[in-house]
Parts: sequence; C-alpha cells; structure tokens
Amino acid sequence: MAERKTRILHKGSMVDAVDVPISESHEKWSEFLLEDGTTVRLRATLVSIARVDSEYDGQGNPTYVVSMTPSVAILNVAENLKQGAKK
Repeated sequence: MAERKTRILHKGSMVDAVDVPISESHEKWSEFLLEDGTTVRLRATLVSIARVDSEYDGQGNPTYVVSMTPSVAILNVAENLKQGAKK
C-alpha cells in the first residue's frame, strides 16, 4: 500500500507526516480504585496515527503523533458523594 502523506500540527507547527493506518486494535480498560471507594475506568480509542517525517527520538525511533478519544467510566460511587446526598 502506498504511503499517504499528510500535514499535521506538531509542537506548534505544521509538519509533513505519513498517515499510518491501524491494522488491529485491542482496547482494554485501565482501572483505578480511589481512596473514597470510587472505581475509575479509563480507555483510549485511537482515531489516527501519523509518523513525522525526519524526526526521531534519542534511540533513533521515529516520532509518532497520536489522535485519540478517551473513554471514562465512574463506578461504585458511595451514596454520600452523589449530588443531593444527605450529609
């Protein structure tokens, strides 16, 4: 498949990049138990990924810019923390 060139905003400037299609995704939840007993679940859904032309990290790996949508679920909230709860 031919590379699809694009221009993206990166570090405050428009730069040349290559759109990298996502061929497979395994989106799993990360779960956090807060001290007040609430459980917070987080998941990132990738929208797009682009590889920046001619930019590399300290190990020589190409730089990727990721566009994602976060999903948040709040579970097990104590009744006294909910709006309208009697104190």
